[in-house]
Amino acid sequence: ADQIMNWSTRQVYIALGQLMTAAATLGIDACPMEGIANDRYDEVLKIGDEYKTVVACALGYRASDDHTA
Repeated sequence: ADQIMNWSTRQVYIALGQLMTAAATLGIDACPMEGIANDRYDEVLKIGDEYKTVVACALGYRASDDHTA
């Protein structure tokens, strides 16, 4: 079971890379996040025992007056 979870987690990062590439192509900012409260995400999203949150990625547009961009 640990091997399957490890393999599955790595597959998520492949999809995350594709998401971020597609977002960049469309001019959408993306910010991947680890170190999140995975169990809390599962709770809020009502994810059952079959799936687990691994990473989050915020998507959106930066403020036009953001001097740090």
